[in-house]
Amino acid sequence: MKKWGLPFLVAVMLGLLLRAWVKNIAPGLPLPVYIYDLGRLAALLGFVLLTLQYVLSTRWRIIERGIGLDRLLAVHRILGVVVIALFLAHPILFFLSETLQGYSTPLSPAKVIGIIALLGLLFAGLTALLSNKIRWKYETWKAFHMAAFFVFPVGFVHAFLIGSDLKQSMVRLLWVILAVVYSVIVLVRIGLRIRIRRHPYRLAEIKKESHDTWTLVLEGTPIKHQPGQFMFLQLVQNDRISEPHPFTISSSPGSSSLSVTVKSVGDFTRTLPGMRTPGRAFVDAPFGTFSYQNHDAEDLVFIAGGIGITPFLSMLRDMRDRRLHKRVTLFWGNKRDEDIICRKELDEMVSKNPGLEIIHVLSRQEDWQGEKGHINTDMLGRYKPRLPGAKCFICGPPTFLKDIRKALQALGVPRKQIYWERFALR
Repeated sequence: MKKWGLPFLVAVMLGLLLRAWVKNIAPGLPLPVYIYDLGRLAALLGFVLLTLQYVLSTRWRIIERGIGLDRLLAVHRILGVVVIALFLAHPILFFLSETLQGYSTPLSPAKVIGIIALLGLLFAGLTALLSNKIRWKYETWKAFHMAAFFVFPVGFVHAFLIGSDLKQSMVRLLWVILAVVYSVIVLVRIGLRIRIRRHPYRLAEIKKESHDTWTLVLEGTPIKHQPGQFMFLQLVQNDRISEPHPFTISSSPGSSSLSVTVKSVGDFTRTLPGMRTPGRAFVDAPFGTFSYQNHDAEDLVFIAGGIGITPFLSMLRDMRDRRLHKRVTLFWGNKRDEDIICRKELDEMVSKNPGLEIIHVLSRQEDWQGEKGHINTDMLGRYKPRLPGAKCFICGPPTFLKDIRKALQALGVPRKQIYWERFALR
């Protein structure tokens, strides 16, 4: 789907709602009546955007392909706050309107259903917003967040029982469309789960790359993917299936097996070294648009922070396998030389491709003979002749991404030539 496709559809639905709402607004009414109508509008808009939230979280490739799952999830997080605000405003505005008019309606069963829906939404939303601060396990957070899927049917019943707006044919039609979309999403998620479970992969090998980094080798149905894309991986251990975790595919698309290279930085990744092989795994792939193949360029600049090297490993392996001799400059920031993984393989790539140069930048090793410190404007400025006209790809932690993007723009690289992917996984 084109980048503008989904926003256009949402704008049309919101426009229809606003039109139906405005038609019912009469001039010259008391202020409390307008406040009450705003409360109705908040609920209507909230339902449309809540349905959009389900769409964004379903990993539909037709939507993700033109936008990128990373950006979709960023929109998902922002919209989550907006949806909570709208559904909170709904009862607050109703209460304020009734208070100003000097009366209050009794607590009916339909209102209780609405309160249950609101509490479920707050529970799902707040657990997501606070997950990093509370430091819950990913599996715990994911289980809590799934409560959001019960909000729509409960809220739908509430609106059907008490919502005066549903008497309008246009709003009724829109509500039917939203219900159909929600039902399709649920069926798609169930179907996806069944399809993935029918085609398990074999966890054939776990290779130690460094003191805290490991490569998992998976054998199974070949997946056609671009270098730099990622998968959702579930591992089976002691008959328990983990939640799906996103990992970049570090193997070349031409490889007979799939591999992911992960660093032990979170509650899930720290368990990987102790897993038994052979084992079972489930894979949903491919996802992402972060690949040099999506851009026509002979000059490429790759900038990686730590384990953010993984999509570039896949890209460089693909170039090697296809014997593509593009001009590539890789800047890779690590703490010490012991953190540099696949070094022998990368050195061999450099020896066979005169257009490839790898610049290691170490921040905590004083005796290092190469670049020291951090990848920043000053350091990149020493290699400025490589930047004009090149497509620049960045992968690393969120702060790293922000700093490197600013550095490249300060050196005159147009924003349209900078591509990035967040690497903040647990």
